[in-house]
Amino acid sequence: MGEAMKSANGLRRISSEGLPRWRSCRGMTLVETIVAMTVFSLMAAGVIGLTVQSRRMAESAIRENTAATVAQGYLEQIKSIEYSALVDAVGDPTNIAIPTKTDQDTNDPILLNVQNQKTLVIHTDGAGAPSRFMRFWITVQGTDLAAAGRRAIEFTVQFQWEGNDRYIGDTKNSSIRFVRSYVPTY
Repeated sequence: MGEAMKSANGLRRISSEGLPRWRSCRGMTLVETIVAMTVFSLMAAGVIGLTVQSRRMAESAIRENTAATVAQGYLEQIKSIEYSALVDAVGDPTNIAIPTKTDQDTNDPILLNVQNQKTLVIHTDGAGAPSRFMRFWITVQGTDLAAAGRRAIEFTVQFQWEGNDRYIGDTKNSSIRFVRSYVPTY
């Protein structure tokens, strides 16, 4: 009893109390398996965390780019408006709006010195219907530089957008400034 014999495949035959058993010398113990699974779980959790963070950063960048593009679109529309209409709007900002549009057929006037809220579509489903939205606020301030002896208006376009659709109140801010000088159009 208790004698071990080595076979051709590297297994040892152990006989204990008359019952033959085969045991491999190359196997993993339960503790080694648990340690390996723990290390793998920690690595998998790290990869998942990095993936989630990467997605959040990408969504935030998309929202910021969308907000900047829309603000730039309003800015370009303001640049193309007749100078005299802009002088009138700056002179009486509570009654005269800047005549901007969301597209060629839809008027979307902007009031000066007032926070104008817009709802932007940032994702559509397969059929083209809007499925995700983003709130966007734009405030246009105009300063007539005629008092300084210049025929120009300085505009500051301040805009805010929702940084994340999961957290209410998570807003980001930015602004663009430009000067619209008097250039006659023919």
